[in-house]
Amino acid sequence: MRTIQTVIVGMGGQGVLKVAEVVANTAFAAGLDVKMSEVHGMAQRGGSVSSFVSTGERVYSPLIARGRADIVLGLEVCETARWLPYLHPEGVLAVAEWEVPIAQGGASWLRRLHTIRPGLKVVSRKVLKEAGVRYANLSVLGAASPYWDFSDDEWLEGIERTFPLVHRDPNWKAFCLGRNVK
Repeated sequence: MRTIQTVIVGMGGQGVLKVAEVVANTAFAAGLDVKMSEVHGMAQRGGSVSSFVSTGERVYSPLIARGRADIVLGLEVCETARWLPYLHPEGVLAVAEWEVPIAQGGASWLRRLHTIRPGLKVVSRKVLKEAGVRYANLSVLGAASPYWDFSDDEWLEGIERTFPLVHRDPNWKAFCLGRNVK
């Protein structure tokens, strides 16, 4: 399996670090090497949070240069737009269709992202609400999941390693809702 470099971005409280942990734990379940880096910033105050996760046969660094990310997962529209320069021209972009109230202009940024990135995977508000606010982040991961070579069993194991058993089923449901996004 080739190395896949992923940037996960959002605002404090959206579960950016949990999504990164699921990717890392899933890669471990698949027997791959993983390196992960995170920046919390002002996360407790709704500030920007980002995480870099690199997976593959042999990974030397979690750091990802601009224009080199294979996947960018955005849990908030405005943050996603800010991190777009990290995405490789052939990379995959998945974003949640909502904005944190303190971030203005999310709808216009989403329109711009559609223009810039044909094939953008948008997890709609309807899907996010069906998943539940607490689990919506896994819907965005599910939307991008086909771009990794992980089996359903490996994804489920990654979720089980990350969350307490009581949260396994709702997280798996949210992940599968996202996976069905076209």
